[in-house]
Amino acid sequence: MNKKWRGLTEQFVIICGIFSVFLIVFGEALVIPSFIQSIGRIHPLLLHFPIVLVCGIIVTEFVRFKNKLSAPWIEDLWIVASAFTGITLILGLLLAQEPGYTGDLLSWHKWSAIALFTLISAFYWLRNTRFYTHLSAKILSLTLAISLILTGHFGANLTHGASYVWEPMQKAQPIKYEDALVFKDMVQPILHAKCEGCHNLEKMKAQLLMIDEKSLLKGGKSGPLFIHGRPDSSRLIERINLLADDKEHMPPIGQPQLSDQDKIILALWIKGNATFTKKVMQLPPSDSLNLIAQKIFSIIDEEAQFDFPAADQKVIDTFSDAYRTISPWAKNSPALRINFFQKNAFRSNKLIELKELKKQIVFLSLAKMPVKDADLSTIANFENLQRLDLNYTDITSKGLNVLQNLSQLKSLSVSGTQMDYASLSASLKGFKFLKSLYVWDTPLSPQDIQLLTQNFKKIQIVGGFKDDGKSPLKLNPPQLNNPTTIFDLQAEIKLFHPIKGVEIRYTTDGTEPDSLNSAVFNGKMSISKNTKIRTKAFKTGWIGSDEIIFDFYACKIRPDSIAVLLPLNRVHQAQAEKSYFDRLLGTFGANSPAWANYWTGVRNNNLEIYMSFKEPKAISTISLRIMEELATGIFPPESVEIWGRNSPTAPFKLVQKTKPIIPKEIRTHLLYTVDVPIKSKVFNELKLIAKPVEEIPEWHNSKGKKALLLVDEILIN
Repeated sequence: MNKKWRGLTEQFVIICGIFSVFLIVFGEALVIPSFIQSIGRIHPLLLHFPIVLVCGIIVTEFVRFKNKLSAPWIEDLWIVASAFTGITLILGLLLAQEPGYTGDLLSWHKWSAIALFTLISAFYWLRNTRFYTHLSAKILSLTLAISLILTGHFGANLTHGASYVWEPMQKAQPIKYEDALVFKDMVQPILHAKCEGCHNLEKMKAQLLMIDEKSLLKGGKSGPLFIHGRPDSSRLIERINLLADDKEHMPPIGQPQLSDQDKIILALWIKGNATFTKKVMQLPPSDSLNLIAQKIFSIIDEEAQFDFPAADQKVIDTFSDAYRTISPWAKNSPALRINFFQKNAFRSNKLIELKELKKQIVFLSLAKMPVKDADLSTIANFENLQRLDLNYTDITSKGLNVLQNLSQLKSLSVSGTQMDYASLSASLKGFKFLKSLYVWDTPLSPQDIQLLTQNFKKIQIVGGFKDDGKSPLKLNPPQLNNPTTIFDLQAEIKLFHPIKGVEIRYTTDGTEPDSLNSAVFNGKMSISKNTKIRTKAFKTGWIGSDEIIFDFYACKIRPDSIAVLLPLNRVHQAQAEKSYFDRLLGTFGANSPAWANYWTGVRNNNLEIYMSFKEPKAISTISLRIMEELATGIFPPESVEIWGRNSPTAPFKLVQKTKPIIPKEIRTHLLYTVDVPIKSKVFNELKLIAKPVEEIPEWHNSKGKKALLLVDEILIN
């Protein structure tokens, strides 16, 4: 560096020092314009460069006298390090003026950075005086190193939390499933790892703290963080599910992002009224949050060292199918987890086949399968079985006797089965190693469960809810057993509820069902046209469920061939042309496989689909089933055009065009059909053109950008 540039850099360092003093003295009284705040946010981007330069001068200064280092480049290194440290300090002081940066940690970080800049800039001029000796150089090097480490340490703690550095080395004691709390052990760890970095006592962005129950309930600058029981209307769930490039997406890009499971846990916690004291074991056995917890806080130690060999992978692959999944219990573990699905597909021989894996099976779920007492003799051969789920099967308490010799069995779940106190009590006397027993929704009375708890103190008896008239629980909504809600000519509706004695009421006229006037579902119901079925569950002594809506769609005509003519959005490919008539409907929320796998989307071009029929078809309506989620920029189409022809040589002609109403304000997300009526014309070939909104309206945060159009199914009638 020549003398001119070195002189200019020295003047810049002096200016940085003066400006820093000004910000330190008058900073709190200043009103920083927004464009200056944006400049301050460069601080975390720039700071790594001066760190490298300071490390360089620490090394060179430590060996300076020993190796007689006096090259001009060392002088350049010092002054450049001083300049970059100064500008980084100024940017940091500007950033600290933003709302949300408070506390002792910020103060320590600020003053250690000031000390570092003062040391570097002062000794740039002092290091060439006769007072500066070999000992002084070593002391300075060590002082700079300590100052740099402290500044970086306080800065990292400010950004990532006080325990960020040491957290990986602090091996927490494993939490037992029976001791786990929903908030403390499932929700709070997510908030601690992914949210508290920006919402803690030292750095309170948007005036929001997320460190404890009180702060979460208080909310922040924008209002409440969540609405009890309403994840779909809660700001927390909305922000974490925004597209990554949205400025309101949380956590911000560059920070650790929430996993799909994290998002599901937060949504389910809010849906369950965001309790802070409930134990996981108090949740119903079929509750989604409970099922996730069973994987996180297993009664089986996932790191346990099993002394049996791993099964042959070819054998595992042979037994795995759509109705029976076999997976490792933990990474690199020989232990296996087996789940059965689809009640109608279950056969006893499916269990008998598994004898080849009898050493490796540690977890077996047969919930809702038609398992009988005779099948338990087969299960008794699984010598290392530690956890068995027999919820809502056809077993009885007498049949449990054959399982008494399973010395590894720790957890047994028989909720929803025919248990009676006398035979269950007799059976339990033979279980020497059992730690927990789940008996939800069985004929056992509260007195029976109390007696079992008293007589078998080593076994935790989980009896679930029994109405005492003082603390009723809320029912889950009804469920649907139809494989799809799209039908050809007629559909038989199959509603059910897992809790016995529940009354399902419904409406089809658009009104909300109630417990008095609405029709009661009696197991027999059929429809032959598009129908919106609104349902609720009711039972004496319980709070009625939330409403759930099932949309049934008729699709009487399918094309013989179909092709997508223009590219689909990279993220929303689904199964391309196969998706539109596969009868698999998408859902809301990026946490659901039905969201990720069933939607096709376009943003930068039209959705153009070609369809042909071997025989001419008389068509009266073509519908697109779409998602509307305005908060994330998913809009209905700007227009939908239907073009048709009856001969391969004839040109396509515009048959019908419709323009859906584009919303004028944010509203809750919706799934609905955009219908294009046609005056019963006959076609051999069709072309559908759906145009996404070219410019998002002015009232939206993403105004001017292109909207995303999502379609999962085409319905032709």
